[in-house]
Amino acid sequence: VVSGNFSGIYNDQAVLFVIRCHVSENTYGIYNDHGEASVSNCIVSSNQSGGVFDNGVSGGPSDHIFGSGTLTIADSIINDNSGPGVDNNAGFVTIVDSTISGNSVGPSELGGGVYTYMGGGKIPGNLTVMNSTISGNFASSYGGGIACGKSGLTIINSTISGNSAGDYGGGIVGGSFGMMIVNSTVSGNAAATCGGVCGGVACLIVHSSKTSPIEGHGGGPPSCACARGTWVC
Repeated sequence: VVSGNFSGIYNDQAVLFVIRCHVSENTYGIYNDHGEASVSNCIVSSNQSGGVFDNGVSGGPSDHIFGSGTLTIADSIINDNSGPGVDNNAGFVTIVDSTISGNSVGPSELGGGVYTYMGGGKIPGNLTVMNSTISGNFASSYGGGIACGKSGLTIINSTISGNSAGDYGGGIVGGSFGMMIVNSTVSGNAAATCGGVCGGVACLIVHSSKTSPIEGHGGGPPSCACARGTWVC
C-alpha cells in the first residue's frame, strides 16, 4: 500500500513496473514523467488530484533527453479519485482489461474518467482502450467518461456507460486527431448537451452499440457523431 504522499509513485525518465499495488490517498496517485511505465493488477483510488498521470515528450530541441511517456495499465482498477482517473499529456497510453470508475473533476476541468490531450507545445500522443469499462465518472464541464483534445483515440471491445458531464459529452468528447470505436458499447451517459459520443473532427464507429443520446455535427446517421467520418453502426 502506498498512501499519504504528494506523489504516491513518481517515475522520472526511467523504466517503471508497478505490480499488485494499492495506491491511495495521495495528492497524485502514479506519475510517469517522460518514462516508460507499466501498471498491472493495481488499485489506484481516492487520490486528491487524480489517479494515473502520463507526461509525454515535449517536441522541443531537447527532445532527445526525454522518454516518450509510454504507459500501459492492465488488469487494474482506477476509481474514486478527485481528478481524472487517467490523465495523458502527449504520451502513448494503453488501457487493457481495466475498470475506470467513480472519478470526478471540478469546474472548468475535462475528462472525469480519462483526459487525453496535448499541452505545453508537445507532440500529440495517443490513447487506446481495450477490453475495459469506463463508468460512473463525472466532469463538471466536458467529457464525463473520456475527453480527447489533440490526441488520437481508439476504443475496442469496451464499455463506456453511466458517465455524466455538467455541460457537454457525458460519454466521450472526441478530439482533433481522429477517433475509432470498434465492437464497443456507449450507453446510459448523460450531459446537458449531448450525452453519448460528441464532437471530434473525424471518426470511425464500427459494430458498436450506442444507446445514449448521441449527437454530432451533421454528415452521418442520427445515431452517430463526428463532423466527418465513416459510420458502420
